[in-house]
Amino acid sequence: MFKFLNVMMISITLSFCHVNLASALSDKTPPQDIFEYYKNEETNVFVVIYFRALGSGLSWASGDLSNSSSELFCPPAQISFSGEDYYSIYKQGYFHQKKYGIHSIFSPPV
Repeated sequence: MFKFLNVMMISITLSFCHVNLASALSDKTPPQDIFEYYKNEETNVFVVIYFRALGSGLSWASGDLSNSSSELFCPPAQISFSGEDYYSIYKQGYFHQKKYGIHSIFSPPV
């Protein structure tokens, strides 16, 4: 019985992560709009939640691949990231790419 519940929880968690990742991949919000939403007090919380969910999905996917050679990224050990942290990483990456001309009109967070 315990093994069945464990398998069910893993299946539900992976399904949730895949839905988050699929939503992120289909996002066509321009980066400038994301930055404006983040500045606005009424929409800031949605941006932070979005990036937290996106980061969690990527972390779960990377953890699932950790036994193979195709891991997505190697996060630092014993460190937890918040939605603010993931937003900051996105913003830094966006401006780094823009500095070198490696961006498009639509640069989704993934």
